[in-house]
Amino acid sequence: MFADVDATALRQVELLRHHSLILAPVTIHADVYEVESGRLRLPDQRLSDRVNTREAMARG
Repeated sequence: MFADVDATALRQVELLRHHSLILAPVTIHADVYEVESGRLRLPDQRLSDRVNTREAMARG
């Protein structure tokens, strides 16, 4: 397993974007599959970082 799947996904995107065999008009991005929810998300957009935080609870 990866220690940080988000960082690994972003690192792989950067490697592909700068690869000499991949030409400029190609769009490259990453998605992370969350097993718990069965959904795809963009790296660094963890649901747990946005809900049930002290700040979110204070805002109501």
